Amino acid sequence: MMTETDIAERDPHPPIARLVRVVKRFGGLIALDDVSLMVRPGERLALVGHNGSGKSTMMKLLLGFLHPDGGAVEVMGRIPDHPNGARMRGRLAYLPERVAFDPQMTGRELLVFYSRLKGVPTDHRTIDKLLAEVGLQAAADRRIYGYSKGMQQRLGIAQALIGDADLYLFDEPTTGLDPIARRHFFRLVDRLREKGAAVIIASHVLAELESVADRVAMISNGRLFAVGTLADLRAESGLARRLVLLVAPGALLRVERVFAGIAREMRVTGGERLEILFDDRARQAVLRALAGLGAEDVRDFSFHAPGLDDLYAHL
Repeated sequence: MMTETDIAERDPHPPIARLVRVVKRFGGLIALDDVSLMVRPGERLALVGHNGSGKSTMMKLLLGFLHPDGGAVEVMGRIPDHPNGARMRGRLAYLPERVAFDPQMTGRELLVFYSRLKGVPTDHRTIDKLLAEVGLQAAADRRIYGYSKGMQQRLGIAQALIGDADLYLFDEPTTGLDPIARRHFFRLVDRLREKGAAVIIASHVLAELESVADRVAMISNGRLFAVGTLADLRAESGLARRLVLLVAPGALLRVERVFAGIAREMRVTGGERLEILFDDRARQAVLRALAGLGAEDVRDFSFHAPGLDDLYAHL
């Protein structure tokens, strides 16, 4: 299997960011150990792992907040923490894991403040558009100490959207967001990608990333142990897919015989519910077998592929 470094060397389109054999220590703690990873323009990369796995440290290295103890970090052709990287850092956007704003400021005042820091327009129309983007128009002139946790998180997302960045880094961005706000955030990510920006999302909530990530990087205890598309990781894992059937009364034995030569395993899980586990290479055979059954055999069915939670635990 090729490493990220091998792929980068063969890729005619240079990555927007990369880490090469990076090591980062905090005293006796090794936060990152021999990590190599690249991010391409227009890519949505999910950086997944448990709390304390090294996700935030990796982001802070890319932002230039930290210096690696070994290896190399490069963003847009520059070293992030080098003095000549100031212009490059202006093309980055960041939402930290924990947002902390001056509670005496209003939402509008905070966005004006950050806009001035970034050197972008602070007119009412621009600020109102940012507030509308995250659903905070009605709370724009309220002081932040009166904001709920979810509202403060949405304000943090709004400040990350100020200006036009080439690389967005979101650290646990859906913390405190309700389901509607989460869905809206991922629509924002899609729009950033359509503009050609790269987006890195660090999260330990794996299921919500399955439909939005172009690639997934899995990290545990400071080591990157799997990188690829969801399809790649499923194939590498060898985990079974599942077909769940709600079998018609009296048809269980007949249905089991149909799948007997195809399934890796079959199990009855309560009454007439039959779970069929099968390998990826058996998909066509399973579909043909299912198509041969009628309403007198099966009342309902659903397919399930291994999710990111399953893959993280297995790989």
